[in-house]
Amino acid sequence: MPSWNQTEQEFIESLRQSQREIYKAKKILVIGGGAVGVEIAGEIAAHHAEKSVTLVHKDYGLLSPTPFTKVNEKLQKGGMDIHSYSSPPTDPRLSIDLQNLCKKLGIKTILNVRVFFPSSDKNTEVKWDGKFGLQDELVTVRLKSGDSIKADYIHCGCGMKPNSNLVGEIDQNALDGDLIRVNEYLKVNSTSKVSILNNNHYYAIGDVCSCPGFKVGHTAFASAAKTASNIINEIKGRTLSKYNPGFISGLNLPLGPNEGAGMATFGWLGTWVFGSRLTNRARGKDAGTEKYFAGRFKGDNKPDMKVDF
Repeated sequence: MPSWNQTEQEFIESLRQSQREIYKAKKILVIGGGAVGVEIAGEIAAHHAEKSVTLVHKDYGLLSPTPFTKVNEKLQKGGMDIHSYSSPPTDPRLSIDLQNLCKKLGIKTILNVRVFFPSSDKNTEVKWDGKFGLQDELVTVRLKSGDSIKADYIHCGCGMKPNSNLVGEIDQNALDGDLIRVNEYLKVNSTSKVSILNNNHYYAIGDVCSCPGFKVGHTAFASAAKTASNIINEIKGRTLSKYNPGFISGLNLPLGPNEGAGMATFGWLGTWVFGSRLTNRARGKDAGTEKYFAGRFKGDNKPDMKVDF
């Protein structure tokens, strides 16, 4: 995503610079096997089949499949570390399908191991200093298993958390773990009765809030649309409507223009895992960039937004 102070052209140029750096590299390492890491690895491998691409992930499966039994075990121990929001578990079948697609694309996956940040020891090899992107030369990245990987381009697809500091600095009771606690209308809801955030003036949407469902693009758009309609309802003195993620929830991940996999949960009917054909139909050859991202910001009339603090 662009920085707050980047112009459109500066952002486009930063993307092109990343493409140029990947083109120069020969051995690419992607750290983190979540949605971002898997998509990046797939995209690079699909367009640069001649390059070596390695994906390292800390869990036993890509996207960290978590059976419901894990949550039940915590509840049986008292449930003190259970927050009101629990991310829907990744179906293990999807994890396996993604790993098979990585193999098909020539991506080497290394699971159940973490990377040292940075990688330095007494050996004479050039060690990784923790910098991401194109390296000055071929570096050695150490794994906590004792093995090591050589790479000249390193992408970080892990460690990203929602930035809820703005709310947390005012009231820690308004946080649900790292997420902003919201009610059924997506309004900030602190457990403190004297909190300034409980005056019904504040909404939280997208990845940073504790609303149910996957933290993916389409749920962010849905929560934004619901909040916008409720703000209008408030202005016009109408009754607010509750946020509902819908009967169907899921995600689909393209690995380049021709491969991909996903899952969809249909309430009590269960979860369906699907492959490349449906993923490509849903996202297209451009991974949905035009339909779900760039296309939403096009138009002859661009809004002039002025914000008073």
